Amino acid sequence: RPWVTGWLLLGFIVASLVLSLIYRRRAFCRYVCPVSGFIGLYSAVAPVEVRVRDPEVCLAHCGKECLRGSEAGHGCPWMEYPGTLTRNAYCGMCTECIKTCPTGNIALNIRPFGADLLVPVRHMDEAFKGFIMLVAALLYSAVLLGPWGWLKGWANLGSGNVLHYLWFMVGFLAVTLALTPGLFLAFSWASRRLSGAHSPSLRRVFVTFSYATVPLGLMAWIAFTLSFVFINISYAIPLLSDPMGWGWDLLGTGHYPWTPYVPQVLPYLQVPVLVGGLVLSLLLTHRLALEVFPEARQARRAMLPVAVFLVGVTLLFLRLYLG
Repeated sequence: RPWVTGWLLLGFIVASLVLSLIYRRRAFCRYVCPVSGFIGLYSAVAPVEVRVRDPEVCLAHCGKECLRGSEAGHGCPWMEYPGTLTRNAYCGMCTECIKTCPTGNIALNIRPFGADLLVPVRHMDEAFKGFIMLVAALLYSAVLLGPWGWLKGWANLGSGNVLHYLWFMVGFLAVTLALTPGLFLAFSWASRRLSGAHSPSLRRVFVTFSYATVPLGLMAWIAFTLSFVFINISYAIPLLSDPMGWGWDLLGTGHYPWTPYVPQVLPYLQVPVLVGGLVLSLLLTHRLALEVFPEARQARRAMLPVAVFLVGVTLLFLRLYLG
């Protein structure tokens, strides 16, 4: 329903305009927009970053044009100070700070994938974002790719049964915000007990290990995207000739038929992506365990329950994609 998408996007635009009249800079992007929050979480995996070359130069320079702005550009729209920036989560990479820095101390760097996930800065809200994105990827796959007709009907508000749709949304929120975090909390408790250590709190173990869901969640979304890109990309070909839906045929492709591409190859693409995400999450789990637990032996024991959780989630995805 294009009109629903249109109204949703219009609501985002209106909300951002209203907030821009009340607050400075991109308050909507920083604090309200749900898309920005999830992009910020997955930007921890990105291979690029905006960082200062030498923090001492920032300490000695008093102008702070990167924050205040200058004739060369705006101050940071996301209200971040590059001199203390250590993660991508709240950086929009607009490069305004690069333009305004009179000392040339800010650069765009290439770095290893997932570097921010190793920065020992953990937040409970980001932990829940990881669960939300992971469960949402699983739910999208179940609804759109699974064999359960009743689930497709409940997820379709246009089917006419509003009560079923409400139950579907309640179930989604319950699984996302209560059941999955609760299950992971139990695995975190098991990790703490299995390690034999008493120093890290359960909260710290829970929040820290939750970041291990980020690589798997990202790869799950990539695998899900593959499932419909090759199948539905041909719909875009006639749109090139008729972008407004007015019956045009500008490029001669207006009547190009729907053609699913290489559906038989999809599992061979999705399985490596999911397995790669699992491997990255397991490697990250080991690094996170070494961060929380003081001894290597304790860390190895502590990562086992989390590894079981990650493998179990991966098997659910493989069950959906392979049948």
